[in-house]
Amino acid sequence: MERGLEALARHGVTPTGYRSPSWELSKATFPLLAEYGFRYDSSMLARDTPYWVELDDRRFDIVEVPSAWELTDSAHFLFALNPTYLVGMSAPSKVEEIWRGDFDGAYEDGGLFVLTLHPQIIGRHHRMRLLDRTIRYIQRHENVRFVQIHQIADEFRAQQP
Repeated sequence: MERGLEALARHGVTPTGYRSPSWELSKATFPLLAEYGFRYDSSMLARDTPYWVELDDRRFDIVEVPSAWELTDSAHFLFALNPTYLVGMSAPSKVEEIWRGDFDGAYEDGGLFVLTLHPQIIGRHHRMRLLDRTIRYIQRHENVRFVQIHQIADEFRAQQP
């Protein structure tokens, strides 16, 4: 973590949030994030609204902004022979149906819709058209905002006593 933060600092970047590669965490993750001043994380999948990170009966000053496996492009499009759950060849129409259904539920419940996208995966022509259609679908709904994760965390933090 220190080497990563040092590399970012050389470019004038001080991150305030974290997303674990493949959403894999350990018991050391949150104590380290707290030690280095991270204000939010987006690596857990437990809820559809932000919440405080807790581990072993300790609450951290870190807001979790959760996502979901079905809302990441890699779950549908990343191909690998092993492990076998990486099917990688989903039709964009199937993913569009899943994403729209998940958005509809989040919209009705007042929850979050957090897509996780990787340029090397979503960046194919047919997948970019899927993303464009999804964004246009979402934009047709009233009172929807497109924001960065830090804004969600900051708003949650401001609403807490």
